[in-house]
Amino acid sequence: MSQEKIKPYTETELEVFKVTFKNLPFYKSEDGGYVTTDNIPELAKAINYNRTDEELAVVKEYFDKQFGGRVTFANFVDLMATLHDTTQIAINQAKLIDADGNGFISQDEFASLLKSLKVHDGRLREVTFEEFVTAADSNQDGLVSVEECAEWIRKALGD
Repeated sequence: MSQEKIKPYTETELEVFKVTFKNLPFYKSEDGGYVTTDNIPELAKAINYNRTDEELAVVKEYFDKQFGGRVTFANFVDLMATLHDTTQIAINQAKLIDADGNGFISQDEFASLLKSLKVHDGRLREVTFEEFVTAADSNQDGLVSVEECAEWIRKALGD
């Protein structure tokens, strides 16, 4: 599966993002620069990312698990690219949700992914892991690869 970008940012847009990010009052310049996930609500407000407390809790959980509680500028740019694109969020999470790194989505990984996606997009209905495997396992090997998961998400969202 190819890695696709939603929108290539212009140098001007990237500079605006960088200035916004580095001027946040809770920005920490050490280790290449980051904000902590404790500041997700303030970060969301600064970029007009209007979400419920539940949605922001999922974003925080995601950054805690995937990036050790830190949001770097690169993560911030990725967040900006996916603010209103649930499919891209899903694809990114499918790639990152593989906690054990084996290339396949386990039942626990799927549960975490589904919870996160449902917060971002109410179109996703509750699906059991067995239903997910049946629908997503395109090569019928009994496992769902990260790529198969991303394709299932696209179809489930009708995108």
